[in-house]
Amino acid sequence: MEMRIIDQLYEFERQIKDLLWQFKAAFGQSNPVPLRMRGKIPRTGLLPPDNIAYSIHGHGCTVERDGRTLSFDFDKDGGYCYSPFKFGLFVDDKAMDDSKLVSEFQRLVQEGKLEVIAGHGVRLATAPHVW
Repeated sequence: MEMRIIDQLYEFERQIKDLLWQFKAAFGQSNPVPLRMRGKIPRTGLLPPDNIAYSIHGHGCTVERDGRTLSFDFDKDGGYCYSPFKFGLFVDDKAMDDSKLVSEFQRLVQEGKLEVIAGHGVRLATAPHVW
């Protein structure tokens, strides 16, 4: 049975939160972007203890983990957020093109399951997002 999009969003965010804990353990804070901007950590590297390759970009980061791409951004308060495109990298579902993801995200926003982070993206409305 195909996994529902909301279940995939919960899994996506679970993996983001796990990654944020790893950033915090390795660098002392869960948002690595300010550290990169101050030259305290490299733009790309390996995140211990699992040696996960990370790449910091603009207001976010991307990692390859267990054959899946996790790409997300941080809002002005340090909370994580993402776009339909970035979520699409994670699910890598050929049947779920960008326009279908956008319409699914709009539906989930209308249902109150996703919250819009102005100028940044979305995240689940019920989940804590700052670590």
